[in-house]
Formats: sequence, C-alpha cells, structure tokens
Amino acid sequence: MAEDSDTTGGNAERKRRRESVVETLRKSPPQRSVLLEANGAASSKQACPVCMEMVASCDINQHLDECLAMVESKEAEKANLRSAVDILKESSTRLDDVVSTRKENLTYMMHFEKWKPTFAPKERDDQRSNGRNNAKVVSVDNAKKDERDQASRPRPNAPYYLRAFQIVFDFLVETHDHLLTNSDWRIHSAINNLERGPKKLLVRLFNRKHKWLRSSNLSYHDIEGGIENALDQLGSVGLIECLVQEECGQTEYEVVLSSLRTEEVKRIAQPYVRKAKSISKSIAVATILDRLEDHVSRTIAGTTVGESMASQVLKAAGRVIRIKNAALQLVEKAHVVFFTPDDIHSPALLLADLGKVSFPAYICSMSRPVFQSSEAYELYADAKKLEASLEEALFASDWELSAEIGEEAERRLKSSLGIESSDKEVDPDYQVKSANDEDGDDQLRHPFLRCLTYQWILAGIAWHSVAAQERLRDYTGAVRRLRLILQSGLIPKRRGKLLNRLTIDLKEHLDAGSEALELCLTALRLDEEWIIQRGERLQLAKRAKRIWQSLHKDQAMPKEVGQLINADSAVWMKIPQRTIVGRPLDEYRNKGSGSVFIGYDGETVTVEELCIQSYRAESNWNGVHCEGSIVRALFPLLMWDVLFCNVPDVFRTPFQDAPLDLGTEDFYLSRRELIDTKLDALAGMSGDHLEQETRDVWRRELGVRCRGLTWTDSQVHLPEMARCIGGKALAAMFRLLCVDYSYWSGGMPDLFLWRSEDSAAKFVEVKGPRDSLMERQRAWIHELMACGADVEMCKVVERVTERNKDVIVGDHDAYELARLEDKSVV
Repeated sequence: MAEDSDTTGGNAERKRRRESVVETLRKSPPQRSVLLEANGAASSKQACPVCMEMVASCDINQHLDECLAMVESKEAEKANLRSAVDILKESSTRLDDVVSTRKENLTYMMHFEKWKPTFAPKERDDQRSNGRNNAKVVSVDNAKKDERDQASRPRPNAPYYLRAFQIVFDFLVETHDHLLTNSDWRIHSAINNLERGPKKLLVRLFNRKHKWLRSSNLSYHDIEGGIENALDQLGSVGLIECLVQEECGQTEYEVVLSSLRTEEVKRIAQPYVRKAKSISKSIAVATILDRLEDHVSRTIAGTTVGESMASQVLKAAGRVIRIKNAALQLVEKAHVVFFTPDDIHSPALLLADLGKVSFPAYICSMSRPVFQSSEAYELYADAKKLEASLEEALFASDWELSAEIGEEAERRLKSSLGIESSDKEVDPDYQVKSANDEDGDDQLRHPFLRCLTYQWILAGIAWHSVAAQERLRDYTGAVRRLRLILQSGLIPKRRGKLLNRLTIDLKEHLDAGSEALELCLTALRLDEEWIIQRGERLQLAKRAKRIWQSLHKDQAMPKEVGQLINADSAVWMKIPQRTIVGRPLDEYRNKGSGSVFIGYDGETVTVEELCIQSYRAESNWNGVHCEGSIVRALFPLLMWDVLFCNVPDVFRTPFQDAPLDLGTEDFYLSRRELIDTKLDALAGMSGDHLEQETRDVWRRELGVRCRGLTWTDSQVHLPEMARCIGGKALAAMFRLLCVDYSYWSGGMPDLFLWRSEDSAAKFVEVKGPRDSLMERQRAWIHELMACGADVEMCKVVERVTERNKDVIVGDHDAYELARLEDKSVV
C-alpha cells in the first residue's frame, strides 16, 4: 500500500529510478562517463563537484543541475557588481591583485576564437570539403563559415553542460578534423543544425550510460518543446534509434525490465506465477526472461508464449531509445582528443567555465595532432576495447580469458612492430619502430604522445596478462611475453619491473639460473637513470648476488661481477635506525591490516602517529604523516616558472594542472638549462629567502589547480617547512623529480618533522613490527643522506627482547622493560 501511495509524487519516481539503476549497475561493471558527469561511479554515493555534498549516484545529474543553476545566478549577480566596480576603477592606475594574465588563458569560452593550433595537417581543406559535401553542407567562404560556426555555438546564457559539450566538440573540429570520416561530418552537421531543445536533450543522453532508456523515465524540465518532441527530432536526423521487437535479445530485455516499475513487472508475470503480488521484482524478472525463450507453447491468439511476452514487455515500456553508435563514437573521439591528460576530466572543464576552478597561466601550442590519421585513431580505439576486456577478465579472476586476451595483444604487437620471434636475446637499447608507418615511428618515439598509440596499449595489455599466465603456471609463455615487451622498447618506465619479473621466472620456475644471472648483469651495466630506475637496479643487484651464491657456492665472485653488484653503495649501506616499543591492540595483531597501537595519550593511534608522538615527547618535533606530499607541494611552488614555461606540445588545452611531459625523460632534457639554473639558485638560497619565495608564490597562485598542491590547511606551513629543509636538500630532491617525476614522486619517507626554533627538519621512514624497506624507499633514503638531509628509519616493535633492549628509545612501555628485568612480573 505504501508503494502504491508513493507513485503519485516525485519522490516515488526518483526512488523507482534509483532502484532500477542500482539493479542494472550490479549486473555490469561501471563505465566511464563520455563527457561531463561521473554517472558511472562504482560507489552508491559520490561528491558533487560544486558543493562537495555526497549525493546518490543516480541523483547526481538532478543535484548538479540545481547547484549549477544556483551558481550561475550568483555569478550573474557578481558579474553585474564587477562591471560597476570596473567603471569606478577605470581612472585608477593601480590594478587589483586578483586580476592577472591568467584570466585570458583560463576563460576558455571567451578566448576560444583567439586561440588556434599552430599545426596544419596536410590536405586538411580537401578532407573537410569532401566530408561536408557528403553531409550536404557547402562552405562558400570564410566569412560565411565563421558565421555558421558562431551560430552553432551556444549563447553565453546556455546551460553549463551545453557550453562544455560545444567546447569539446569544437576542439575536435578545429584541431583534428582530419580524423573525421564522411559519416562523422554528417553527424556533426546534424548536431549543429539541431534546435536548442533537442540539442540539450542529446547532450543529456550522452552523459548517461550507453544503454536502452525508457523515454517515460527521462525527466528534464529545461527541454524546450518537451522531451517527446525533442526525441522525434533526434530520431528524424538519425541520432537516436528506437528498440523494436525484431532486434531484441536477452540483454535488451534485461535492460528494459530493469527500467520498469515493480508493479509493472509483476503485472506481466502474473499469469505465470502464483501469488505474483508477494514475489520480489527479481523473481518476476527471472520468470519473464524464462518465458521469453518459450517458442513452442502458444496462446489463445495463436502466437507463441515468447512472442506474447515480448509484446507485453515492450508495450509496458513504451518508447525505448538510445543514441546510435556512430554518434556516440564521434563524441568519444572528441573526448579522447580533448582530455589527453589522464588526470583532467570533464568536471574540471565545467568548473573552470563557471569560475569555480582556475588553472595556471601558460601558452597552449601544438605542433602536431594527437593522432596522425583516422586509421591511427581507429587502431587505438580497438586496442582500448581489448584493454577494457582484459580489465573485466582480471577483475573477475578469469585467468584463462585474460591469458587469451594477452595472446591476441601479443600477436597484434608482433605484427605491428615487425617482430618475428621474441625468443632471442633482449637488447635493452632497442629503438621501437613500426613495421608499416613512418609517422607511426615518429609518434612511437615521442616522449609522451607515444602513450596514445595502439602499440603502447597492446604492450600494456601484454604486460598485465603476464600475471594470468603465471597463475596458470605457463611460465614459458610468460617469459616469451616479457621478452617481447622488452624487445619492443615500449613502456620503458616498466623496464626494471619487467627485468625483475623475467629473472624470477627464469630462476625460480624454469631452472635457468645462468640465463637469469646474465640478464641481471647486463641490466646493471646500463648507466641511464631513465632506462632502469635506481630502486629496481638495487633489487637486480641483490638478486644477482643471490643467484651467484646459489650457482657457485664454493667459488669466489669475479671482480667484474662484484663491482657491478656493489657499484651502488645504497645496496648495502647502513641506514640510521631508531627503535621504539608500541602496545598493539590484540584484535589488530596478525590480521594483515595496518597495526593499531595505544598512544602516549592513551588513545588508539596508527604506527605513524605513534612515532610522531615519540619524537614530539623526546625532542619537541612538529610532525606530519605525509609520505612525500610536502616535497611534492614545494616542487611546483619553487619551480613554477619551470613547470609552466613555453615548450611545444606540452600544453594542448587551458585545463591542465601540469605539462604533459612531466614524468617523462623529456621534461628534464627539453628544459635542461632552465632547470639547472633554477636548482643552482635554490641550492644557494638562505632559509629566509626560501621561506619568502615560497610564501610569495603561495599568495600569488592561491587556489590555482596545480599537481601536488591542494591549498588546504595542511599545507599552510609550507613556507616554514621550506626554510627548515634548506636549499641544498630541496635542490637535490627537485632534481630527482625533474629527471623522473613518475618514479621519484613515490617512495618518499612517511613522516616529515620540523622545528621552527632552530630551523631543523627530519625525514623518517616508519616500519611496523612486520614491515621491511622496499628498494625505492632505500634509494630515497640514500639520496637524502647524500645531500646532507637528516633522515632515519623508525622501527616499532611489539615486545622488548634481549636482542633489541639496548637500542630501544624512550620508556613508553615501562611495563615491558620491568617484565624483562624481573622474570617474576606477570
């Protein structure tokens, strides 16, 4: 009764829609939203990007509309006030500090007409004219073209989602029109010629999951002319399709049934189920799906039970629509081209357009397109589909399917690179080369655009599928695939991991210790830091020593081998260590989760918090558990002019928080002189100078989205921390981040301690009772020791023993000490 009474209200409608969406989400993995809104989130709730309120995933669109309508009205009021203030300021020679040159670069809607790419692909005009002739659009001259393009763009008072959609769509046409096929041009023409209401509905549909949708469940009150009229127009130009009985399969019926209300499903299933009113919706759906397969039994009307059931389902659902694949693929193409950085997505564009988020000031310049041809994009899209299939298989622990997908990727990769066999000796200096495309060769060697080639994606698939082969104990196939990836020269950042995995499989599973040892020694002969990372090199050195000792137990190690293994002093260095005793809670002991202890204040704390309390009690240190976030935040503040200097291709849109080459070897190489000059200046700065410069950049760029900076209360002490660390140590750490940000941004010590009174700083790596140092952490400690920074490891033990009682610091667990000295204490 309660359910029937709710059907008349809006709350009941939202509840039914939420239930249907949640049921569908449980059956299928979440997908990434195509353009603007994060509707595919796996969690039941997600944060609104405007007000940060946690909202149910199925209600995020409606909530975002309400928030943004409120924001837009407030922004309009602020704009009126600002215009009045600007009139008063015209006679003043002093500019407001808030107004900066960043505004022209960040207000994308205003400067989109001014900003044009610097590259011009060959025969672009011919491609554009051919495509548009097929689309029945004739370009007479530039003036008429500009007039038409301007008319197709939404007015300034258009809804936020329509403005954002047009920005991304125009970017594809203006910069990568050589990727558009004749079909794409027809779709582009159809979208641009839509009236305002249908276009708004189309963008709304793009933002939803690509599946069949019941038109009666669509509830958008801002669609001019109504939803049904807009759907008619979208169908007439071929942008959407309606579900018909002849094209329905099991999957389509499942989606349609999930969109029906519970009482509707029960009504259809009632003739075939006893007490239909008391059964659940899932049982009713299962009954209907079972009857849909009945093509033998017939009804009174003469049709089969399956046909009758299908007719009832579609009649109850009414009009069921979805966007055509061709239109969806065009928008996905625009999304891939525009959002090249993996960490910048549609909400950033949306919030920047509303003035809620600002981005750094830099010059956008492109000397080349992301994809050289439409064929290159199609190959990339196919590889991404294969990658998505592998992710689903690995998530489901389907090792057989994962291995098969890896084999397909291996076959395609060999064919594209012209590699006949992957059994020959690995050449670490191999330069990757495409077998059939000179432009592809150039992009494969590009420092950061190579990740947008299909060969790069295939190499990643092959790498992730190795785990499935090892699960299936196909170690011969795993070794073959690892050799192929190394031989291809792709994904060089993982070369150290590949070598470590390969040597393990050779030595431990294939009894090829000599081959594994030779591979380790070959890798250790390489000197370039970006070929094999230092932590992985340390791991290879230790493995080489273990393999040598197992193969040659009674023989002395040759001098050359010993020099290679011991070349890096960090392998066997002694790290300063501090040991304290902690009292763990019994329920958290030996559970595989993080240890929980009784702190100095009697409260439960983590192992890191316990160490901070220990240092504070002993030497009055201020401490924060940051795992390197302090250094990663100081890096952009003190290297701002380096990060956002003018380098071709690294800034492609005004919505990036870092250059695209950050994390590649090209970041340092393309700015070597500027970086060296800046680091030398930092190394010579006094503590007060460092503090002042950090504070100046903080005030000037406050709130600007930049990688490493959160502008939260936890970072307000950054200027003070910079003074305590000192210029020499900061310069040494920044140099590592410049050489390889993706590697050295991880593995930093857990704790940062500082004292303002004497400008002291200390880095501490915390290890619990059952933890040990990883090689990247060891490498970081060695680098900090080399530059003169104060660094040590703090080991927390659970009991005082004869072996550790002489090194324990503090008296936190006096009871344990007393028990050790007096055996009678219980």
